[in-house]
Amino acid sequence: MARYPARGKVKTRLAAGIGKAAALRVYRRLLDQHLREFARGAAAGFDVEWRFTPARAPFRRLARNSKPQPTGDLGDRMGAIFADSFGRGYRRVVMIGTDAPMMNRATVRQAFRHLRTKRAVFQPTDDGGYALIGLAEMIDVFSGMPWSSSRLMSETRKRVPGVELPGTFDIDTAGDLARFVTARHARGRSAWSALRRWCPSR
Repeated sequence: MARYPARGKVKTRLAAGIGKAAALRVYRRLLDQHLREFARGAAAGFDVEWRFTPARAPFRRLARNSKPQPTGDLGDRMGAIFADSFGRGYRRVVMIGTDAPMMNRATVRQAFRHLRTKRAVFQPTDDGGYALIGLAEMIDVFSGMPWSSSRLMSETRKRVPGVELPGTFDIDTAGDLARFVTARHARGRSAWSALRRWCPSR
């Protein structure tokens, strides 16, 4: 799932700390990273389909195998996408967003392997949500959930126990960005280190 990159429409919590223009640049970096990482999903053993919002955005210029997200709140949209995928004959479905900078094909492959024997798989994030959800059957883990809250993963566990992959984190706030860029800079990753100028001073 992804949002088309447009100023003021992406990463609003991050924009509150670093400004709309800088937040857009960060989001574009995240999106570009995911587009590159998952450009060859078939070679990794799974199909890739992008679901984007808003519906009229020219997202197909960025990824050909894409279609608009359904209508409704986040839970409605996620549930509808899973239902549609199972309805088209897929037996295992994994969904990710574009907020987790450490997401990669290996993590998604691991999720698919777990779904051979388990009903559900998740990758929790340190803010209480999750960066990945995978299902082997249609299970309602979407309606009535506390989206964008620190209780999401705990409430999801109550709804359906599942395998949990090693945790990760999203970049949602200026603090998240500072943490990530500092760590990458320490490892000599200059591409992300270029974003240091948008991190809050300490």
